[in-house]
Amino acid sequence: MICACTPEELLVVPTGLCLGELRQTTPSRFGFYNCNLEIPTGSDPITLGAAWKAIYEAGELMITPELTQIRFEDPTYDEIQVSDCKAPQQLVATRALTFEDRNRISADTLSPFTGSPYFDYQLWQYILNNQANLLPLLIYCNGDVKVINRNFTLRAILNYLPSSQPGGPATETKQMRMNFQGDPINFNVLPTWNVNEANIPLP
Repeated sequence: MICACTPEELLVVPTGLCLGELRQTTPSRFGFYNCNLEIPTGSDPITLGAAWKAIYEAGELMITPELTQIRFEDPTYDEIQVSDCKAPQQLVATRALTFEDRNRISADTLSPFTGSPYFDYQLWQYILNNQANLLPLLIYCNGDVKVINRNFTLRAILNYLPSSQPGGPATETKQMRMNFQGDPINFNVLPTWNVNEANIPLP
């Protein structure tokens, strides 16, 4: 049996495309804001950037230092049988990403400095403690920002990278795994503003 088909108006693909052009971009860091924040909306990146800058200056947006080894894992899927006429629908259940923070933020790296001499520990412990009330931004090396607007769970451990030279000191690293319900970077999540163009100071 073939179920009824409803024809759709097809999307017109432009002609004369320059094949081989690549979109090269690298995730770099996260921002976090409280889940009760009324986030700015609109399509103008300049206006959105100005609104987010005001949020930052009001102390309602925190931004991490640059991170390394940001890797998105393949999603996990739920298979939902909707109809015997069709194959099961595959819906994204969860998607995780891993990353590391190797930065040391101490009293001798900031001026003026009023926080802990192990401020990098304090930062991630704060995020771990408050993750249920935080929502993330994903910030790229070029400053583009994707507003993820999804709850997440985070786990973090302290670890050490051995020196490539015998007897050399190990490098401390904080290894993270962040898990999202659904896919936080699906095709509907576009960059909407740029942190550099908004003149937001970055750690």
